[in-house]
Amino acid sequence: MNSSFIKKIMLSFAIAAGLLLVVNIVGELAIQPQMTSPAPKVEQPVAEKPVAPEPKARTVTTSEAAPASGITNL
Repeated sequence: MNSSFIKKIMLSFAIAAGLLLVVNIVGELAIQPQMTSPAPKVEQPVAEKPVAPEPKARTVTTSEAAPASGITNL
């Protein structure tokens, strides 16, 4: 191979790399992502679960109790 052919190939690679660099820079300038600042985080107070009141014990009087029957379960 003669040196002029190698020079042409090297020049082709240099031109392709330069063209790729220029296209990349122009593309970055043309399409810029919108930079939005993140919203400040507001801490929401944690809502506690409502506590149900404990049921009160009920006393049963003898008049409310079920009458005793003579039948037993065997």
